[in-house]
Amino acid sequence: MNYYNANNEDNINIKNNKGLDQVPDSPEADLKRLFNPAMVVEDTVPKQTSEQWGDLTQLLDKFQTIFSQNKYDVGCINLEPQRIHLISDLPISLRPYRNSQQESKEIQTQIEELLKAGFIRPSHSPYAAPVTLAYKKDEGKRSRLCINYRKLNEITRKDSTPVPLIDFVIDNLTHAKFFSTLDLTSGYWHIKIHEKDAEKLAFTTNFGLYEWLRLPFGWKNSPAVFQRTIRQILQKYQLTFALNYFDDIIIFSQSWEEHLTHLDTIFQICKKENIKLKKSKCQFAQEKIKFLGYEITQGHYSPSNPNIETIRKLAPPKDVKELQRFLGSINVYQKFIKDYAKLRVPLNKLLKKDAVWNWSHECQEAYQKLKNCLISKPILKLYNSQYPCHVFCDASQDSIGVVLKQQHPDGTLYPKAYQSRQLLKHEKNYTISEKECLAIIDALDKFHCYLHGSKFTIHTDHAALQWLKSVKHLTGRLFRWSLKLSQYEYSIVYIKAEEPFEMISLDTVGGFNYHNSQKKYLHIVLDHATRYAWTFPSKSVTSETYTNCLKQIFSIQCPKQLLSDRNAAFTSSKFKKFLKHHNIRQLLTSANRSQCNGKNERVNQTLVAKLRCKVNSTTKTPWTKLLEQVTYEYNNSPHDVTGFPPAYLMFGTLPYDSPLPNQVKLNYPPIQQARQIAVNRTIKHHKINKQRYDKHYVDAKFKVGDLVLYQNFSYPNSSKLQSPYNGPFKVVRKLSNVTYEIDKPNQYTQETLTSGYCSF
Repeated sequence: MNYYNANNEDNINIKNNKGLDQVPDSPEADLKRLFNPAMVVEDTVPKQTSEQWGDLTQLLDKFQTIFSQNKYDVGCINLEPQRIHLISDLPISLRPYRNSQQESKEIQTQIEELLKAGFIRPSHSPYAAPVTLAYKKDEGKRSRLCINYRKLNEITRKDSTPVPLIDFVIDNLTHAKFFSTLDLTSGYWHIKIHEKDAEKLAFTTNFGLYEWLRLPFGWKNSPAVFQRTIRQILQKYQLTFALNYFDDIIIFSQSWEEHLTHLDTIFQICKKENIKLKKSKCQFAQEKIKFLGYEITQGHYSPSNPNIETIRKLAPPKDVKELQRFLGSINVYQKFIKDYAKLRVPLNKLLKKDAVWNWSHECQEAYQKLKNCLISKPILKLYNSQYPCHVFCDASQDSIGVVLKQQHPDGTLYPKAYQSRQLLKHEKNYTISEKECLAIIDALDKFHCYLHGSKFTIHTDHAALQWLKSVKHLTGRLFRWSLKLSQYEYSIVYIKAEEPFEMISLDTVGGFNYHNSQKKYLHIVLDHATRYAWTFPSKSVTSETYTNCLKQIFSIQCPKQLLSDRNAAFTSSKFKKFLKHHNIRQLLTSANRSQCNGKNERVNQTLVAKLRCKVNSTTKTPWTKLLEQVTYEYNNSPHDVTGFPPAYLMFGTLPYDSPLPNQVKLNYPPIQQARQIAVNRTIKHHKINKQRYDKHYVDAKFKVGDLVLYQNFSYPNSSKLQSPYNGPFKVVRKLSNVTYEIDKPNQYTQETLTSGYCSF
């Protein structure tokens, strides 16, 4: 839901619409005239009742006098006039710029308006700064009067009033549902200049010398003075529902009624303090609002659409300056981009001193990935102090990355912010444990304002803190890290890499009738964590055959889980008893759904394809002998997904006669790190496959009680006239996003109802 922004062209009295052809006959029509539809945030439609529309209309009508008619219709805040302190008493006087006739005419027109408004006066000052014109966005032309105060700024004593942190402002909006933003008309002009200091702000034109009586744009301390003034007014009235960022004021409330009350309070303050608002830049009573480059809704925020659209339209940079501009626009939103530092590594190389410009394919890929990260409109949750924080840390050879998440009442961990950076030259020499510790320390530095004084959890895939605690004599940076960690109250969750034998799967491939071989079946057992495969040629597919195969594997280690299809041998009481004896949990795939055991099916294809090639190249060696060679080559060759040989991930070493060169073996990281890298690569591979699959997948959702049809699969000797579907059957239970349990009669007895597991 969203409300429209106020229109700047007509300061209309809603109840007395003079100059309008028709008088609106409803509050909705009133507000549609008052608000500018062009400023609506996309995908939002006003949903308030007519009564609520009317309340807002009445409130705006009540305070029409605080909205300015034009940029010269400006109030004057009732505070002590601003003094100007210089570090030198030597006046600075510069000659006026030469302007075109059109520019001179525009400057003269504005000077006359400023004189009429009482913002400037003719001067005899020894100071003089030249004038030019700049483009003004909301007027669409070069109409902003700019005075070059650079020389004056050099001798101005700096006002160090702090600029508010955008993150601080955003974090205060967590619980709000309704928002309004107010923009002061020519904000600086609301502040008087002290009579004794007006001459210091004198400016010269080709037709006279003038000096400011109000705070001008371009003077060094104008932003600090204005920020302090508005903040003092808000603090004076002890407002907890309003914050300002220079001339942008945001009002936030948890309910509609509360928001109208807050608006009424703010409008009264504006009237009392003689503040005028620019209606074209105000937004009232919105649930989604554009503020400080973000789109903010209740509990969420994301980059604003105009900024994303600007980035989307950018062409690839042609030189270093264009690359710097691109990275500057992206850098503002780096908190929304996971692994930001790692993604921009190829681009950073072009920024190095004396680097030769070479826009390679790698650079183009990194450039496009960064753009895509923002074009996809990432959304982050606003920080909520009531929810526990979780910090996830990771380190690689060249960079470190952390993410702050919060656990919401539904148990889900939602990201609050991402942070990453490249390692410095000396940091790259750290051990992996030191790099993981460094990532944690960086997270504490970055998210200190959220973590200090509260309990939180650190998640890391390396036992870094355990290692730090085990060091007997801490010195140097290790001592400093330990001291910093002692300031926080945290618990550690060690994210272990997938270990071998966490899960194995078992599948069978038939049809091996080569040279009348007695063994016609190939049983393949796969370890899911390492992709290591065991192969067993066999004459039969009985439960006894399978248990004999598994016993050979169990001599190494018993797995925790075993995945298989619903073959009669796997569902037999004898096989189940065997698994129970070894304390192994059995998992069964959905019927006629080989994708449920996709890893095993893919290995089946690989091994059978390799075996076929070897069998066709010889006529003497039995396929069972060739199978040993095929399995050995598979287990000792780098896997396409993990990048490591399955044998290395399984045992932490490779046989002496491995087909890989010694140099490659020596470059493999330690086994635990290699397993974690393999997990990360597998996840990345799955995401890519999912994106590719989702482009053609039609999502089907069913609820408990829905009636569905069950597909008939063709078996040998089945009738060609058989219906392709049976049913309908009732959905009993939803097991996952794609798997359901249905009530389906037993196809043999037709006597009782049995549960069928169906994947869609």
